[in-house]
Amino acid sequence: MRRVSFVVGLLVSGAPGSSQALAETSLGLQAHRDRLLRSACALCGNEADAQDLVQDTLVQALQSARRYRGDSTVHTWLHGILLNLCYRHFRQQ
Repeated sequence: MRRVSFVVGLLVSGAPGSSQALAETSLGLQAHRDRLLRSACALCGNEADAQDLVQDTLVQALQSARRYRGDSTVHTWLHGILLNLCYRHFRQQ
């Protein structure tokens, strides 16, 4: 149930006048941020790049929240986005 409410918060946060939903969504994202940062640091070995990748992950998650199907946990979904961004980062170097 928590997974569904998190995604509903992501979807509602884009609506005008929904500052409470945006605040709840930000707290939900922050809970995942630390774990994502540890993963990104382990993958790229550079904390500055890892922070950029996590930020891009969270932005992309907000932009694509409507496509979240609920087949996996939110963290697994966010981690998949992070991995794809890491792969893109390594290809560009």
